[in-house]
Amino acid sequence: MAVAINSDGADVVAGQVADDRHPALSRWSVPGLSPLPGPDPCPLTPHGDICNVLTRSEHGLLAVAGIRTQHLVVLDAATGGTGTTPVEGHVLWAELAGSLLASSGTRTEILDLATNRLVWRQAPPAPPPPSHTNMVPLITFRPDRRAFAVGGSGDPSVLVYPLTAAGPPHVADPAATLSGAPERLRWLGFGPTGKYLIAVDAYAKRTVVWQSGETEPHLEDVFGENADDHWCVAFHPDGEHCALGMLFGYINLYRLSDGELVDSQQQHASRVNTLAFTPDGSLLLSGGDDGKLLVWPVD
Repeated sequence: MAVAINSDGADVVAGQVADDRHPALSRWSVPGLSPLPGPDPCPLTPHGDICNVLTRSEHGLLAVAGIRTQHLVVLDAATGGTGTTPVEGHVLWAELAGSLLASSGTRTEILDLATNRLVWRQAPPAPPPPSHTNMVPLITFRPDRRAFAVGGSGDPSVLVYPLTAAGPPHVADPAATLSGAPERLRWLGFGPTGKYLIAVDAYAKRTVVWQSGETEPHLEDVFGENADDHWCVAFHPDGEHCALGMLFGYINLYRLSDGELVDSQQQHASRVNTLAFTPDGSLLLSGGDDGKLLVWPVD
């Protein structure tokens, strides 16, 4: 399961397994989880496809791809429609920031949807490991959109690049090289203030945190190899706390400054696949392999 919450926190789009009764995408009100119309028609295969990529911009755009088709479709989150397919080839990861679309799969690149301009492309591309063709480099934008980070390319580092707003695709050298990263990633993302960056190992063996201005991992004795079995992440809007979903149904809440475990609850019967805070930070949404989408209060 995957979720993408609206910027005002009023509704959430959920991605799940498509079957004869349910499409792979549905839309729900928050916090009551009453069904809402759209997006319709669902762009994913109606029978047996699984929503693998789901990301939403603050302007209401939704980028989605399934495990079977792996073709990225960008559409209006509320109304749906036929959508557009701005990226060629297969897509296994995507992130939207305004009109900027970062995607990775056949290629790892950033596209400006407003101008159809290629902003950046990884060259040469980083090939996936032969036995795990779904492991591709991941891209994430810093909240101020002055930089982006790329990790999971097969080496133990995350590269932070300046984001060029105009001109041809830039080939600038990285502004920073963050060490101690997992070579392959499941998740990569900046917090809402840009103070912290978190990477989750593709094999759920490590969770690594970096603090702004530092290139070595933050609190490696707390996170790192001591923070295994994590599968998904959501930053609290204050930028100082995060939720980590685990393989065994638990959700851990951490204070990032000192690594304090603030709370730990078993909300799902099996793996937690996705987490999202409402913009005011009062609610946390979680989805898991057990097919449940839950909303629970956060103190």
